[in-house]
Amino acid sequence: MHNAASRLSALAPNALLRVVQNLRDDITQRLGKSSATVAEWRDLLLLVDPEVQERPECGTVIVRRAVLPSTA
Repeated sequence: MHNAASRLSALAPNALLRVVQNLRDDITQRLGKSSATVAEWRDLLLLVDPEVQERPECGTVIVRRAVLPSTA
């Protein structure tokens, strides 16, 4: 069971940090080391501001989708 979805930017600071670290860890495990800092990852993720849901039974946060800003 998932809790209600929220935008990444709406998360409390400690939850935001956990999301960023989990996502960075997941991506770098699959694609290789990143030279970007966690703060840089956070800033870039906040630009996209994806929708997230937490799975309390797993203790993980899942990025569900993002709406990219218009470039027009």
